[in-house]
Amino acid sequence: MYKKIKLIPTLIGLAIASQLLFSGSVLARHVYIEAEAVCDEALGFFINYTSKSWCFNDPGTGCGNSRIDITLDGSLVESGAYTHPDYSFSNSKSVDYASGQVVTVKAYAFDDWDSGAAGGQTAETDVTIPDDCTPPPPECGDGEVNQASEQCDDGNKVDEGDDCRNNCTLPYCGDGYIDTGETCDDGNNENGDGCSAVCDEEPEGGQGCTPGYWKQKQHSFAWTDYTTETLFDDIFEDTFTGMSLLEVLKQGGGGIKALGRHTVAALLNSASSDVEYNATVESVISAFNAAAAGNTDIEGQKNIFNDFNEQGCPLGNDKK
Repeated sequence: MYKKIKLIPTLIGLAIASQLLFSGSVLARHVYIEAEAVCDEALGFFINYTSKSWCFNDPGTGCGNSRIDITLDGSLVESGAYTHPDYSFSNSKSVDYASGQVVTVKAYAFDDWDSGAAGGQTAETDVTIPDDCTPPPPECGDGEVNQASEQCDDGNKVDEGDDCRNNCTLPYCGDGYIDTGETCDDGNNENGDGCSAVCDEEPEGGQGCTPGYWKQKQHSFAWTDYTTETLFDDIFEDTFTGMSLLEVLKQGGGGIKALGRHTVAALLNSASSDVEYNATVESVISAFNAAAAGNTDIEGQKNIFNDFNEQGCPLGNDKK
């Protein structure tokens, strides 16, 4: 009798244990959700979340699910999937919630699991929108040209050789930094101090021939790299359309015409190996183009070239 009594509960216990084990294998299939609310001062509020499969720590057959819905306060924001090898996915969503608002982030297994087990499982968590997300005021160095005082803003703190200064202004000859096209920059636009007004190192005993010298027919032998028929706008910005260098040299008048005359003389002086001129061909071209575009004073640039061109001409009247 004793043995029979012991046998019955043992069989019942085995049956119950077997049923619990089966139920557990089904119920074990579930979803995870992790989330946080963050503030991007430039873009506003975001909710970042990660959803994982029930077996993401130990992936195996049946861990996948082809559709996992993510909702924020009941509104669908994404339909993701648990796939090999991570069986998880993450995303970040821009949201238009008020500071301090509590938002429920929910994951829902819309499809059945790869193992054949039914879906329908959910997981949720609450996040609180941060108290404040006011964008910072614009400032020089934030990478955006967003103030009237800014000419540029590259978001870094590099000055020399950079295309934008730390004070968010464009580089220029005379700002004290050596930039592309400059061989020196002593922080001023004066000649005779070792660094010229167009930021070229000045040779000792500067020389230069005037527009009057270069426009004379008997001096055409001294033209180097250019001819009297070379078009001005083949070299410089289109200011004297269709005019040759010689025609620009010969024109009278002030303003841009005077600058043109002295620019051609400066070009020919800088191109000649027999003239120790205070500027290079490249700097002459860039200086004229800047003045013609309104970036510098036309009269001021004309005066600079005029000073260079009147330092004394070493060229004679006859070809050597």
